Amino acid sequence: MSGTTLLPIAATASMTNPAPCPPTPTCDVTLRQFRHMFSEFSDSSIYLDEDVQLVLNLANQAINPFRWREHFAKAVGWFVAHQLALSQMAKLQGQRGGVPGFGTGLVASKAVNGVSVSYNTAASLIDGGGPWNLTWYGQQLLWWARVLGMGPIQVVGTDASNMSEADLFRGTVGPQNIWI
Repeated sequence: MSGTTLLPIAATASMTNPAPCPPTPTCDVTLRQFRHMFSEFSDSSIYLDEDVQLVLNLANQAINPFRWREHFAKAVGWFVAHQLALSQMAKLQGQRGGVPGFGTGLVASKAVNGVSVSYNTAASLIDGGGPWNLTWYGQQLLWWARVLGMGPIQVVGTDASNMSEADLFRGTVGPQNIWI
């Protein structure tokens, strides 16, 4: 194998599993589509269009359409909903006199005037999920990412000595994004 350059595994594997549409702006989830899929975020006075669009732009670039295929729009939606839910929690915390955005975990118990409640948060957490466990949307994104990431991927060695790294990331040779 001397003199042979192999493409990165993620790019080569994705070439054998094309997405239902090319990873171009035509596949991007729009603000209207997001608000339709996730109607709980449809109030534009609470979830401002520019805030939602900012996260949508990030999600459309971060989520790999080659891996997610027909689930791409839902994955982008979960990503955006997760970020918006965390943002809203921070805003509400600030309105109540707390420090907005101060990181906290899930509440396991609370007592007020002799009445207490406790939840088994470990039962619903995804092991190794980190901040994605803070919302149901993040948990869905992580769970599906793990499901879609399971299974065999055919790795085909290719002589890539005449291909640049720019070709790889432009999408001429493989996916534009190598995340989830």
